[in-house]
Amino acid sequence: MILVEIVMTFEELAWGAFFYQLVTNYDSSYRKLLSRESLLTKLRRNPGEVSPDEFEESVITFLNEWGGRHIRKDAEVAGALLSALTDLQDKFQILSKDTLVTVNLDRQGKLVQEIFDELRLISWENRGTFRSVTVHLGQTFASKLAHVMNPSLFVMWDDGIAGHFCENKMIESLRDYSGFLKLMQEEAMSVISDFQALGYSEDPALFLSDKFGYLIPKALSKFLDEYNWIRSQRKLDIVRPPEWLLRLSNGGART
Repeated sequence: MILVEIVMTFEELAWGAFFYQLVTNYDSSYRKLLSRESLLTKLRRNPGEVSPDEFEESVITFLNEWGGRHIRKDAEVAGALLSALTDLQDKFQILSKDTLVTVNLDRQGKLVQEIFDELRLISWENRGTFRSVTVHLGQTFASKLAHVMNPSLFVMWDDGIAGHFCENKMIESLRDYSGFLKLMQEEAMSVISDFQALGYSEDPALFLSDKFGYLIPKALSKFLDEYNWIRSQRKLDIVRPPEWLLRLSNGGART
């Protein structure tokens, strides 16, 4: 049994997953992308084997539908992203067998940050009638692209999530992705410890995936992202219904 200080309970994570499924329709494009197992295997093994057209209609479609309106769905942008992933292939391979729970961030934190920084600085030109603008992938979609490359390790974030952790002085800056990932590792270990304390022996992510009917199981990193997203988007101090509402489902007395 893993013994760690409880900083996040399994119940909190489960409520986050429930609310996320209840209030969003985002997951359809995410699940569609993860169902492309053959393409993703090829992308993770050798990005150079993936054509711009394949990448555009799969990964870029996902990024675009998840709010990346600045990420054009065309061959030029697909080529820029694929080129960057090819350049980063060796770094991704070093971490390919790591998960959020197993990675040694004291040793690999610098590498994680390097991957994130190189991804967020990927650029291409948006050409207009009167001027051209250099566009960068940015930090939100850097984390999403990293997650596509290794869903078990990289936790997605956005400006709202980063801002929450930064404002609470839990990370050094809005670009401190390695610091954020270290916090997520602590929360993942806490969830696992609490899950085991409840008497379960399986993976909490597999348990939740089964309960919510996900045919392709989600990684623990994805459920952590859902919890973070619900908190930041709904401005919640805690992700669970109030006690009076919970008591109603248990036949509690009126108060």
